[in-house]
Amino acid sequence: MLSTILGSETRARIVALLVADPHRGFHVRELVREVGTGTSGVQREIARLEGIGLVRSERGADGRRVVRLVEGHPLIAPLAGLVAAEAPAAYGVAVAYDEAIGVNPHVAPLIAGIVEACKEAGVERATLFGSATQPGWDIVPRDIDLMIRMRSGLQGDAEGYFALLERLRRLTGREVDLIDERAVRNPYLAAEIERTGVVIHEAA
Repeated sequence: MLSTILGSETRARIVALLVADPHRGFHVRELVREVGTGTSGVQREIARLEGIGLVRSERGADGRRVVRLVEGHPLIAPLAGLVAAEAPAAYGVAVAYDEAIGVNPHVAPLIAGIVEACKEAGVERATLFGSATQPGWDIVPRDIDLMIRMRSGLQGDAEGYFALLERLRRLTGREVDLIDERAVRNPYLAAEIERTGVVIHEAA
């Protein structure tokens, strides 16, 4: 299915490898080995994916070319859904998604990036809730609801809050509703968070 949609089996295999581990960079030789086709074919498909802005390539410290997904590209989540629907049988990879943690499968590939952004922003705890935690491929969250607790509180770090908000919007390709854990007063909102909330990060 993915190869039919993308128009190339080689392109589909490259995409499958990248979205299965979206924060990792792959050397071109590694992609050639994993995809099982010629170097020229892989390089041609990388160029096409760069042309639509889905991937970028750069020279690593060792001089070798490294290919990785462009953070926040809106196609990452839907492509991850397609790969997960076929993997591992079709491409030999598995998109990071564990039903046990209660995260929506369209959002699951974005969790590592969300957690990393929260850590760097000084967030002590991050709780995902709402549609982003609902199971089932038929549910496609249009936004991300995230309750956070920052060390200094949102009022004490407004600049950090807005910087995090913008980064999460770019990362997820969606609108993000970022809520201060200490400011939740609405009983209906509190009940919704209690019912659907999943803690994705908590500082030790």
